[in-house]
Amino acid sequence: MQILKAIDVETKSWLPRPELCPTDHYALMMKCWSQEPEDRPKFLDITSELRLIKPTVMKATRDGTPAPGVILYSEGDTITVIDKK
Repeated sequence: MQILKAIDVETKSWLPRPELCPTDHYALMMKCWSQEPEDRPKFLDITSELRLIKPTVMKATRDGTPAPGVILYSEGDTITVIDKK
């Protein structure tokens, strides 16, 4: 009963999007939390969608500039972009 209450559209007590969670992944999670079972994606649909929304992987072409609040990286490091914003 607690789970049904938590996903009730009127109460809107769903978990908020974590800060580092890509918006596409959160949208998929929201679909999984649909109140009506037939509105929830099947596992096959989830795996297909995850392939489409996987993070972009890049290689650094130069060293990053040190700055407060910025992750430092070096030339050649693999960087995973989890949200293009």
